[in-house]
Amino acid sequence: MYVGTQVGARNDADFEQWAQLGVVNVCSDPPGDARTWTKDDLARHREKLETYGITLDMVQIPLSSTPLDTSQSPNIMLGKSPERDREIEVIQNIIRMCGEVGIPAVDRKSTRLNSSHVVISYAVFCLKK
Repeated sequence: MYVGTQVGARNDADFEQWAQLGVVNVCSDPPGDARTWTKDDLARHREKLETYGITLDMVQIPLSSTPLDTSQSPNIMLGKSPERDREIEVIQNIIRMCGEVGIPAVDRKSTRLNSSHVVISYAVFCLKK
């Protein structure tokens, strides 16, 4: 059985309950702003989930399709350099750090821009060794 949610864990009790319900793989983000995650943050999060018997399959990169005024990386979408280049570098670093700590993929929630469609498509990027 595969279960999905758009809601992150509220606290460690959620991870415990998910494990009790048979969840063994998740996409879950470490606490804090993704743009400031360190390799240690990612490793600690993966290790914490493993204590519940849950494998961290992926984290979300800060590139969602939220409105630009609330986006974590608006300049990528706007094409404004040099801010765009800095935002791309942050995402590259997250991808690199994930590979280094054994997180096999990153997720980017994406929807069509300026769309009122109900259907959401996801892009998942798997890291090759």
